Amino acid sequence: MNFHRNSRTVQTFLHSASEGYMKYRVVINRESGSVPDHADERFSQLAERLGIQCEIDLADSATLQSTLAHANRQMGPDDRLIVWGGDGTIAC
Repeated sequence: MNFHRNSRTVQTFLHSASEGYMKYRVVINRESGSVPDHADERFSQLAERLGIQCEIDLADSATLQSTLAHANRQMGPDDRLIVWGGDGTIAC
């Protein structure tokens, strides 16, 4: 995945979706083939540029379910969850 090519899409989504929301919880499956190296740092930099508050959790295949459950428990009623991974991540 080319992060820079797709960052415009992510930026548009975050900017348009951010009004009225407290923060984003982001779960990144670092073992996914569609996730680039240092994805957490890249996402954090993008969110900072946009003035978006986010909490990022990294997961792998062994911790994905528990990380998603933890993120869900930490979310407030106006928070939004973003999950970055591939087909297996979404199937989880």
